[in-house]
Amino acid sequence: MHAVNELNTRRQKPPWLLPLLATFCFGAIFLFDLSTPLGVAGGVPYILIVLFGLLARQPVTVLVLAVISTLLTLAGLVLSPAAILPIPVVALNRGLAIFAIWATAIVSYLHLRSLAELKPLADRDELTGLYNRHYLQAESKKQISIARRYHQP
Repeated sequence: MHAVNELNTRRQKPPWLLPLLATFCFGAIFLFDLSTPLGVAGGVPYILIVLFGLLARQPVTVLVLAVISTLLTLAGLVLSPAAILPIPVVALNRGLAIFAIWATAIVSYLHLRSLAELKPLADRDELTGLYNRHYLQAESKKQISIARRYHQP
């Protein structure tokens, strides 16, 4: 429980960092996909980007990243150089990559939703509805750091 509160009181990352990192990774993976012939599992690395959605801690972000990954996987199928394997095998590989992308997205989405449902339960006493000691300690640390940052008593 204490580790969860420490996790929540860590310094927040800039809001532009995750989109920038995801965009860079999307571009790098797409260029790799375009530079390799069809038959190489170029769609599988997009799973990494879907997992970036866990860092955002927003379930919708996971789904958006999965949609973009799926579209880029299909674009790689159309725009990549000639196939080294028969087209049905290439299509099956891409289909499996899309399946893996969406399986990862669904598991990540459900995980983030369950965390969102459990968060209020972890912060409050079930019987009284009052905040518990761990929440109050984490909140006081946060408020003290804000007061120090802005030189307020």
